[in-house]
Amino acid sequence: MQAGHVRICHECASESLQPPNEPNCRICHQALRSGELTCSNRLCSDPQRAFEWTAVVGVKAGVLEQGVLRLKGGAYGWGMIFARIILGHLYTHPELVDEVDDIIPMPAYREPHQARKGNDHTGYVIERAILEDEEHLPLRAGSAAHRKDASQSPDAGHDLAC
Repeated sequence: MQAGHVRICHECASESLQPPNEPNCRICHQALRSGELTCSNRLCSDPQRAFEWTAVVGVKAGVLEQGVLRLKGGAYGWGMIFARIILGHLYTHPELVDEVDDIIPMPAYREPHQARKGNDHTGYVIERAILEDEEHLPLRAGSAAHRKDASQSPDAGHDLAC
């Protein structure tokens, strides 16, 4: 698993990933139905959510969906592959993280007694990304995003979910 570099994994995977459908929700990128102005995802309208928006690398379909199912089925090497794809995407699109305080996994839930590996797949991928990150992105594997004190920065509180 250590043979592929972040940029190589991202470039190779990008050839087969589908971008989000248009039109889509500005927060979660879920496709909007014809004539729909707002997303049906309740989390997007929840003022208590721990993030402002998500960065979508690709739609969960085809090869990407197969990899996700393999990871969920216990093929944990896919966690490192997905980590490299996410890092490559963020490195290639630095504008996504310019004003971001934290990059957190979504969905970001697991029971307190559960180990991350095998239960919180996106958190596991972000943990792997932290190990591979060469550009010191504000990656946080915790299930709750912490925010900067508003007095520290005029753009405090901008969290991105992956």
